[in-house]
Formats: sequence, structure tokens, C-alpha cells
Amino acid sequence: MKIYKSIKRIITLLVLAFIFSGDIYPQEFGFGCLGLTGAYAGYQTQLINAGGLNNYIAVFNDLRKDSLEKALPDFTELQGFRFGLLVYRLQFTGFRLNFTTFYERLSGKKQTLVFLSQGERQNNTLELAIDKFGIGVDIVTPITRLLSWKIVDVNLTVNRASFTKTINTAAITFLSTKYTTNENSLGYAVGTGFIWHIIEDYISLEGTASYTFFSVGRMKDDKNSFLPVSEINPSSMDPAINSGGLNTLIQINLGFPF
Repeated sequence: MKIYKSIKRIITLLVLAFIFSGDIYPQEFGFGCLGLTGAYAGYQTQLINAGGLNNYIAVFNDLRKDSLEKALPDFTELQGFRFGLLVYRLQFTGFRLNFTTFYERLSGKKQTLVFLSQGERQNNTLELAIDKFGIGVDIVTPITRLLSWKIVDVNLTVNRASFTKTINTAAITFLSTKYTTNENSLGYAVGTGFIWHIIEDYISLEGTASYTFFSVGRMKDDKNSFLPVSEINPSSMDPAINSGGLNTLIQINLGFPF
């Protein structure tokens, strides 16, 4: 929690520093008291360190090493979409300060076939999904009329994850067990990027690279049974995901200036 408090202090100091060090243009504050100035949508790739889940996969592969079509690969990368609102914008001489809120969903799926007796095949699927709700603040400065630099982008998120095991065979059409996080976790990200202004103040394309910090602890199913360490170790897996990593995001921004 000390880390999150430090991030909060940094954001507060940045806001105060720019408020008292620049010339403010009130006419560019946005949509009155609401301050709604835009929306955005993007596609992203997130690297993760899922030590607990990957150990589960390693045991799964080892127990079936003589009957697998191919070994299940580790969870190392997730993809997904982000949708957000530019809630408020402050314009200063040479800089602008943006306050955002967003929702994103990241997911990844691993599949393999297990060859059973008498030629029967069993399709095994593991799917990991993470939902994030976040708030952010970023500082942007223009380089040219068409290109701006996002100096720093800081996000705080609340994270919820799910892990689903699905089996399909000729005898069992569909057997699925879904585990969800026992508790939501907090995370944060710090990044930088560039913005290409396609139509100034209205449409822009943005690329951001950031490093994310978060983890996912124990998960349980609808019967309150925890996801085990492996099929041969009934102890609850904790953590399922040890940490985040590099995140790359491409998004389109739509502005509504007033």
C-alpha cells in the first residue's frame, strides 16, 4: 500500500506544480462542470509472469506427456481492448494535463488434444481473463502541429481475474469449471508514448508503452473450492499471477472540444 500512496502523492504534486507554474486557459477546460472532452478505444498486449498458473500447466503436461497432441504453452502474454473517457483536461502553456477513466479486458487461451483409449480424443482448453477498471493522469506536450509527446502516463487499477478449464469429448459434450479471484487486487502502471493528430482537436492516434505492476492471488469456483496448485497438489494456488510487465497500447481518440 505504501507504493500506491507514493503514486498518489506524485500525481498530486504534478497537478499542483502545473497549476501554479503555467498560464491557464479557462476556455479550454472542456465541458463545464462535467469536463467531458473525449472518448477513446484501443487494442493492447500485456506481458505477465504467471508462475502459479504455469506450474499448473507444467504438471498437466507431465501427467499426459505420452498422450498429448502437443504440450500446453505457458501464459506469458494477454491481449485485449481498452475503452475510456477523457474526463477532464487542463491546458497550460506548452503542456496539457488529462484525467481519464477506463475499462479493459485482457485474455488468453491455450488448447490441446489428449488422445484417450480406443481412439477417442479429449479437447482441453484453459482460458485466463483479467478485467480492469482504472483512473489515470497524463502530461502531454506538443512536438509539432501533428505530433505530441505523452511525457508520462500514470494509471491506478482495480483488477479481477478468472481462469476457466473446459473439456470436450464425444461422451462429455461440455464440462467447464470457472475460478474467479477471491479478492480484487490493486495495480498501477507508468508509461510514455506519442500522439499523432489526424484532425486537430477531433481525431488522433496514440501509441503508449508502459510497465504494469499487479498480481492475482487465490481463485475459487462457484462451490467455494480454491484453484489447486496442480492436479496432484490440492493446496490452493497463491499467487496465480506473480506480476505484470510490459504493456503496449494503440488507441484512437475522439475529441469533443468546447
